[in-house]
Formats: sequence, C-alpha cells, structure tokens
Amino acid sequence: MSSTPLHRLVATLRLYRHRHLTRQRLRELDPHLLADVGITLTEARREGSKRFWEA
Repeated sequence: MSSTPLHRLVATLRLYRHRHLTRQRLRELDPHLLADVGITLTEARREGSKRFWEA
C-alpha cells in the first residue's frame, strides 16, 4: 500500500509529538538520573531546548 499525503502528514505529526514529549521529559530528569544514562545536564538542556521539528 502506497503512502498517501494524509498518511505522511499523520506520521509527521506523531513524530513531532513524540519529540516534544520526550524532550519535555528529558528536561525534567534529575542530574543523577541523567548520569545513569550517560547524559550530562548540559547535553540534556541542549536537547531539551530543541524545537519539535528539529532532529
């Protein structure tokens, strides 16, 4: 089945929402939890400040 413009739009919107939510949650993590996954507070802030359309 080929991808229609509507399917592509829905997929893009889902991706944008996923990025927004995961970046929001990343901003909320405590530094000790970030360290557990190998991310510094600076890296988390940088990633968390990206707009949802930025990869």
